[in-house]
Amino acid sequence: MKTKTLFILVILSLFASFIGTAAAPSTVSATNSVTNVILLQSTFVEEKGMFFKFQVTGTFKDKDLKGTLLVAGKTIKLRCRAPVSANIVQCTAPGGTSSNYVGRSAVLSLNGFSFWIKVPSKKVECPSCG
Repeated sequence: MKTKTLFILVILSLFASFIGTAAAPSTVSATNSVTNVILLQSTFVEEKGMFFKFQVTGTFKDKDLKGTLLVAGKTIKLRCRAPVSANIVQCTAPGGTSSNYVGRSAVLSLNGFSFWIKVPSKKVECPSCG
């Protein structure tokens, strides 16, 4: 009986953390004016880990990019940068994140724009390789 009650409390707290995070207002700095974000790719890249690619409209600097991944009630900070093209942003999650949460639903956020994703797994074969 105690384990069943504990299990229900854990499930309810995870659900509450998803709802509480989704309802929280986003804080975007005044110097940064990102007007739109589109998730282009969510995949696992060998030697990089989880990799997310966004198309971003607006003006910003690398230091203004704030990315997070909320999975299983845990918020993971992403490392984001805008390489060559100013409208493409690439983010990676810390090592081990993919193997710990593979296949789970998660909320991916970049500067207040959020997306529901499934945590990508390591691919055995490369579908785009010829």
